[in-house]
Amino acid sequence: MTFIFYKKIFIYKIMLSFLKKIIPERSILRTGYSLSKALLARLKHGNQSQHLRVIGITGTDGKTSSCHFTAHLLELLGEKVAMASTEEIWMNGEKKENSTKRTTLSPMFLQTFLKEAREKNVTTVVLEVSSHAITQQRIYGIDFDGAAITNISQEHGNYHTDMKEYAETKAELFKLVRKSSKDKKILLTNKDMGEFFELFSKILPEAVQTYSLESHADILAKNIEYTSESSHFQVNNTDMTLNIPGSYNIENILISIGFAQFFGYNMIEIQKQLPHITPVLGRLEKIDTPTDYEVFVDFAVTPGALEKVLTSLKSVCTGKTWLVFGCTGGNHDQEKRPLMGNIATTYADHVVMTEDETYGEDNDLIFKDILTGVTRKNYTIIEDRKDAIFYALEHAEKNDMIIVTGMGNFSSRNNGVAEIPWNDKEVILSYF
Repeated sequence: MTFIFYKKIFIYKIMLSFLKKIIPERSILRTGYSLSKALLARLKHGNQSQHLRVIGITGTDGKTSSCHFTAHLLELLGEKVAMASTEEIWMNGEKKENSTKRTTLSPMFLQTFLKEAREKNVTTVVLEVSSHAITQQRIYGIDFDGAAITNISQEHGNYHTDMKEYAETKAELFKLVRKSSKDKKILLTNKDMGEFFELFSKILPEAVQTYSLESHADILAKNIEYTSESSHFQVNNTDMTLNIPGSYNIENILISIGFAQFFGYNMIEIQKQLPHITPVLGRLEKIDTPTDYEVFVDFAVTPGALEKVLTSLKSVCTGKTWLVFGCTGGNHDQEKRPLMGNIATTYADHVVMTEDETYGEDNDLIFKDILTGVTRKNYTIIEDRKDAIFYALEHAEKNDMIIVTGMGNFSSRNNGVAEIPWNDKEVILSYF
């Protein structure tokens, strides 16, 4: 009897895998399936979000870091926090890696997560929300207190018809906040996000709080000073120190400050805790190496993220900048490859192109797409990722900076045949 049961489960999994391959991701069948799971999960566990403070963070770049910073700041301020992001799963002090690599997990996971959060006396839940999760109704049935948008730039071109549709999908999270049963709401909107600012700011104007590094906003960072290890700035005339580099991380921390203020904390309380916030592993993470140059790893899989990380490093680098990067294969957002090539060769002094997650696609085809956008002949192509990293480590000189992007803190990568063990940080350290 047991054998028959497990045989049925095995057959079911094979059928499900087959259906996923033949049914398009944007199909109404997939959306309906996901929505039904969300409804069942909500029925099973009840509306747990009604009894919790729940915030969602979306955008193209910076979602994971913004979630981490927000959860950590609230935790430092005394809140009991749960958080689910691409990198991490937190539950009231218990922290583990999100081994699935999925930004927003299934509806059943989310509703179970909310139930566990309530059982463990969590006060605030922070969720990273992808456009896929919004389209596929994974967050249906969650009552949000607030949401934040980091930015909108080129991403998921293979999933969304154009940038307008992509932005409108992201804006659905703000609309969920508008529909929420919660009495007090907040929508944190990046005033520097260009043409899409109005789209987000008009959804629920009375709940909007703006943040910026450049223009007048409710939460404005000014008098900014950078080093390779930290940033110093003022927010509303209060001095702040963030022991994490990068101008874009100041943007991310402004979201955290906005949510902390919304939950009743003042700027002096926030100021005291900000220096204790730690970076996300694999997000502009400095690697401790016995060299007279500096080495970093970062995720940076979009043109916008790559440009931000390179310009941030160049602003504090007294030597040359080295970039080791590639692009994802398997027909994942092919149109961004030339953009990545353009940004890489424009902003880095030395570029080493290499393999990323290929998903079975020929590396030569990926390199060909990247090369259509290059601006200078300051690049070398080394297909093997380990060899490419070692090449940069061998040729970098005093005061140079090396940044290895694309994999972040991933512990494996897909080569089209299987998920193979891989971690950029471990490869870097194995060189010495």
